[in-house]
Amino acid sequence: MIDHERAVREFAGRIFHVHAQKMHIGREDVYAHGVFAKGMGWHVPRLSGLRGVDWGKSIAVLTAARYDCVISIEHEDRNLEGDEELVKCALYLARDVLKPNIQ
Repeated sequence: MIDHERAVREFAGRIFHVHAQKMHIGREDVYAHGVFAKGMGWHVPRLSGLRGVDWGKSIAVLTAARYDCVISIEHEDRNLEGDEELVKCALYLARDVLKPNIQ
């Protein structure tokens, strides 16, 4: 629940590695478990590319901050695990979403 674009602007000269991942925050689950549950029960990792993050804008902010390094795709999406082909398809999906935004 951090404004990641603001954080990039604030820490621009100190960013050395970026992971492309998003978290789904279950608002009802936050209510049920509370924020002090350290995410247990209310945050769910999702693959980049599956709605919710404007990757074009996010990458533009990184570019403006002069970040010119690797953007790693972090795959922890439980819905896209189970066999090697599903994992490969998920990674290709994330790549295809990110690629048009990278020079």
